[in-house]
Amino acid sequence: MNPITLAQGAQPLGLLHLPFGLLLLPPVADDGGALGRILAGDGSGPLPPEWRFWHAAAEGDAEGARVWLEDQAGLVADYDRFVLAPSPEAVAALRAAATGDLALLVAAAGYVFGLVDQVPAPEAAAAPEVAGLLALPAAAAAVEAGDVAGAVALLDRSAAQVAGVSPILAAQLEAQAADLEHGANPARAITRLRSALRHAEGSPLAAGLWLQLGLYLHEAGEGNRSGLTAAIDAYQSAIHAGLSRDSNPEGFALVQNNLGLAYLSLPMAEDRDALKKAVAVQSFREALTVYGPESHPEQWTSVQLNLANALQYLPSSHPQENLVAAVEIYDQLLARRPKSHDPVGHARLLANQGNALAHLGMFQPALAQLDEAHKLFHWHGEADMAAAVLEQVSLIHERRAALAAEPVESPP
Repeated sequence: MNPITLAQGAQPLGLLHLPFGLLLLPPVADDGGALGRILAGDGSGPLPPEWRFWHAAAEGDAEGARVWLEDQAGLVADYDRFVLAPSPEAVAALRAAATGDLALLVAAAGYVFGLVDQVPAPEAAAAPEVAGLLALPAAAAAVEAGDVAGAVALLDRSAAQVAGVSPILAAQLEAQAADLEHGANPARAITRLRSALRHAEGSPLAAGLWLQLGLYLHEAGEGNRSGLTAAIDAYQSAIHAGLSRDSNPEGFALVQNNLGLAYLSLPMAEDRDALKKAVAVQSFREALTVYGPESHPEQWTSVQLNLANALQYLPSSHPQENLVAAVEIYDQLLARRPKSHDPVGHARLLANQGNALAHLGMFQPALAQLDEAHKLFHWHGEADMAAAVLEQVSLIHERRAALAAEPVESPP
């Protein structure tokens, strides 16, 4: 049997989420330019009949892909069916029959599915996209063995080798390397992601890379105006690149919440910066169109708290309405975070609500909430927070005294 080296043309390996990123396209006489579009990140166009299973896979429909493969014969079709329905029997039969790059892919797929103990070396592959795909499980194995630097070096080499054939796969390899290196070298990870974005420009992958870059920049730029601005630009680029409530609701909610936090963290250096608080409020509300109290209880609680805190300081022609809305949100959160389960978190909510009530001029209930918050902070060893609450209480007493000293105007 002649080795299958995949010399009939490049393959879209690694372009889809696993396991679909392991699928191969069988050779066809004329693909009508479909392969070039796929390798550039656009799999939405027409495909040859033999490739229509890939459309179903791109939509996450494994059963639909298997249906399209039913009538196809040959070793590549057998391999694709194995990828969609892995089994020990199938991998054994393929390992006995496959040679060349296909044999390497069978072993890599078997490793991913836990059916093979060792991933083949990327250097053994003839096709660069095969080597690039093999680098992903090989890097994971290196990380498991404690060799993070080796994994990063492997991903680096593979990204450089595959860039000319499959830029989208190169971008994913660089993004994976960035993720591994982020903790030890954030600046280098950011540089890697920018390189990945150059490879993935205009493709569906770009939105996720922009989000990843925004998260890195946000973490690195906390408290720094230029860093936060760069993070905001990255988050907005993710949305412009196609990250939406429909395409990726979880990612959309995450980017909207982080946009709001970044806007709130911006130092208020200019008058127009105050308007960014209104943008932050809108971003939190967008995130809450995805996060619900039952579907995403932790995220919903976090974003609701962010929203309530932002409403307290939102420049507005109707500040009282915003403060009342904030107080109501705190009420909801207090009910969901009882002091018996999270006394310090409960105390933070009480302190925030007390502050909002004080701004509304409701001094007595504000002091009651702050008194309870102070007790909880004190009892649980949060001395700094307890002291901050006492400072709030002192300011309220000063405000009440000043109001009491103001002369009362007589009616005309």
